[in-house]
Amino acid sequence: MGLLLCVSGCEDDEQGAASFTTWGEAYIEDEIPSDPSGEAGYVDGWTVRYDKFLVVFHAIRVADQNGKVAATMKGSMLVDNTIAGVEPQGNRTKS
Repeated sequence: MGLLLCVSGCEDDEQGAASFTTWGEAYIEDEIPSDPSGEAGYVDGWTVRYDKFLVVFHAIRVADQNGKVAATMKGSMLVDNTIAGVEPQGNRTKS
């Protein structure tokens, strides 16, 4: 699972936006395969396929390197990462 964050405009007098996306990667969206070599899966012949892979994001804060918060996301997002592709989860604007 990954979370991508893009932010612009972090200065006090500027405006900007942050977009949050999430995805499950191939192992979550498809399956963890068997792989006798052990490079990309299970060596014992097993595979794992998820019906659901639920992740909750709560109270996300965008801050600068000093910890000064520029924007926050109120509430929570519940995401099923078995759904293929990058899913936009919300946009937040600094004003």
